[in-house]
Amino acid sequence: MYQWFGTWRAYLIADLVVAGVNAFIGEPIFVLLGIYKLNSWTYFKSFLTLFVIGIIIKGIMDAFGKSKNKAQDDKEFTFSLFRSKEKIR
Repeated sequence: MYQWFGTWRAYLIADLVVAGVNAFIGEPIFVLLGIYKLNSWTYFKSFLTLFVIGIIIKGIMDAFGKSKNKAQDDKEFTFSLFRSKEKIR
């Protein structure tokens, strides 16, 4: 999902949809099949948890992306300092 929705707005909308589908459709199916049992838990709590986890993941990935870009920029700057200067004729 992170790869398909680059902006925060698009990502939040997609995160809402995915969290809703998982919490209100996926989990009830698992409960009906006997795979999952709700013990003092609700589908709404699952929805909120999934939504918040999605936001945290997007924040972490954006932070790593920015630090990677900053490191790349620093690396290019360092290499440009050590390049030999060409003479202009």
